Amino acid sequence: MSAIILKHFHGAACRVAPTVTAFPHRSPGFNLVVAGQWQEPADTPTNVQCVRDTLTAIAPNTATWTYMNSPP
Repeated sequence: MSAIILKHFHGAACRVAPTVTAFPHRSPGFNLVVAGQWQEPADTPTNVQCVRDTLTAIAPNTATWTYMNSPP
């Protein structure tokens, strides 16, 4: 049930000047979502650690900023 979603960030959002809105991150690139999801409460520690390990492994290849409220 967990997923890694990689979305191409481009188009109209990148044609707005960074100083025009409250969201300055307007460069084309990719949005990454690492979503951990499970049904059994007993599986929580294992699944949380899996998401943390995944984020740690990909961190050297990601930006240090986040674009909030991006539609799916």
